Amino acid sequence: MKKAKLTFKSSESQFHFYASSAATWVTGEDPEALLERLRKEDGNKLGHSLWFVPVPEDTPYEIEMYAPQVEGAVYLGYYGYK
Repeated sequence: MKKAKLTFKSSESQFHFYASSAATWVTGEDPEALLERLRKEDGNKLGHSLWFVPVPEDTPYEIEMYAPQVEGAVYLGYYGYK
């Protein structure tokens, strides 16, 4: 069975995704690409959290305990390593 892929695009870039691990974080509009980047960087040794952030990617905001501090941000889940 094929694994479903998350696909979101915003032509006006009014949102982005934030992915983090204990070692690093990344932002962008393609959640699958963010998770893949983190997996490559840590050699599949850490789990990753994924958030939907309802502001443009260049908006400044605080991060506390690996989570974006933005009103309306939605935690999408934890993705463990293989």
